[in-house]
Amino acid sequence: GVYRRAGRDVAALAGRLAAAQAAGLAAAHSVRLARGDLCALAERLDIVAGCRLLPDIRGVPGTEPEQDPGPRA
Repeated sequence: GVYRRAGRDVAALAGRLAAAQAAGLAAAHSVRLARGDLCALAERLDIVAGCRLLPDIRGVPGTEPEQDPGPRA
């Protein structure tokens, strides 16, 4: 009766909790991987930005190429 129903409810809740924990762990793992990738990217960008052998691609004010106005009507 009541105890059997309560036991099934507890078992169902335990299953849902386990699924939620697994999803949380998977999300945390994905965030760790993304953070590692972003840190590696930041390190590479710092290397490129600090390299004196490359031309300055940041653009000097007043030297930007003119924008193509596109086809005229």
